[in-house]
Amino acid sequence: MTNKLNKKPDPNKIVIVIQQILQERTLAEKIKVTICGASNKTV
Repeated sequence: MTNKLNKKPDPNKIVIVIQQILQERTLAEKIKVTICGASNKTV
């Protein structure tokens, strides 16, 4: 049991975490773009 805990993190899990972070960033960028686009149209 202790050997499993001492092993390095699973690379696949790291990739999944990175993908989730990238998805969150792209979502944030899309939201920013839509907000900027909406504000530009109203102005």
